Amino acid sequence: MSTFLTRLILVLVLSLILLSCGGGSSGSNSDDPPAPPPPANAVSLAADPVEVGRGSPSLITASLGEEVEGAKHNRPVNFEIKINESGGEIESADQQTDEQGRARAIYRAGNGGGTDVLRAIIPPYGDSTVNIKVFHVDPVRQSLKITADPNKVDMDGVSKITATLTDKDGPVPGVVGTFSFVSNPSGGRLAATDRSTGPDGAIIANYRAGNRPGVDIVQASFGPSISATVNITVDNPTATITVSPTTLPAAEQFVPYSSLLTASGGRPDYSFSVATGSAMPPGVTLGANGVVTGNAGTMRPGTYSFVVQVQDSAGRVKLQTINLVVNEPSSDLEITTSQLNEITIGVPYSDRLEASGGRQPYVWSVATGSSLPAWLTLTANGIINGTAPATTTPGEVSFITQVLDANGTIRTNRITVDVQTP
Repeated sequence: MSTFLTRLILVLVLSLILLSCGGGSSGSNSDDPPAPPPPANAVSLAADPVEVGRGSPSLITASLGEEVEGAKHNRPVNFEIKINESGGEIESADQQTDEQGRARAIYRAGNGGGTDVLRAIIPPYGDSTVNIKVFHVDPVRQSLKITADPNKVDMDGVSKITATLTDKDGPVPGVVGTFSFVSNPSGGRLAATDRSTGPDGAIIANYRAGNRPGVDIVQASFGPSISATVNITVDNPTATITVSPTTLPAAEQFVPYSSLLTASGGRPDYSFSVATGSAMPPGVTLGANGVVTGNAGTMRPGTYSFVVQVQDSAGRVKLQTINLVVNEPSSDLEITTSQLNEITIGVPYSDRLEASGGRQPYVWSVATGSSLPAWLTLTANGIINGTAPATTTPGEVSFITQVLDANGTIRTNRITVDVQTP
């Protein structure tokens, strides 16, 4: 056998031996264990926080799970925004995992509201997503006001709560807000009717108090950065409303009239009105504040009864009959003084004019065309005083006075007085 054939046979034999042993070089180190197949999806993704205001950042962390065997570091990572409603961006991101199999990125929300979806991919281990809610609010440029109407109710009473979001340009529409209890000792309940602000920038909730007294605190929130609270006081039902007086002070025809009805019990404030089917006396009116007024020119004498309705802030109503007497005008006005006490020359003097009838107060004056001696004066309340000088001639002095009463009636009378020497 030739040398060539011998060598060929040896090569074939060696090849068969190597193939039977699984031999053959694959280019890998024969000392490395075979690589395990990767888990179906061993990637998790978290955001802190998951709710941000517009333009605010969040820390995004991608992690390889415990099911990943072997070294976790230096694995390539890719971060991306899968859904971008706010217009956000990834400002910075790790390109590889660290010793614990983690990689981080900084996400910053855009200027719009909505929900952004971020994704991290670590091949060949899979990918994961996380949602970040972006609130279209800015506590620096926007303000929130919350009110309760009413803010005092009885147990099981109701109130309308309104939260209004505004900025320098006015109401801010299209922003999602929430209502919640900060404190709820009454056991109250909330039911939102609007979750997104309308053209007026408001969201509304209906509140119903529980069956225990206390102060419930309701909060309206637009994301983590802007919120406001309102207090609602819950009381036990109070006593029945009482109206007084039931008989008003008497009025007089041709005389302006004013009196006051008051209420107690129930829950202040109170609103007064004339009950349906009733009527006020002629010339008399009732104000919402309980003030009863009479017009001097249109009131008519008589005894009247009318029914008033009083409603408190909790909606309770009380009907009460009120009595009022309008009297005839008082007797005619008359000046009863005609002769004053004597005046002594050089001695200080004082006397008073008197009137009766009509309606006080009276206002006195000297009638037009008449006059007093220069050394005498007449005050509006009817006092005449002065001192006659030594040059005064003794004798009778006369003048005409007039008096005006509260009804506008005027009466005049001539007054005389004797002046004598000391």
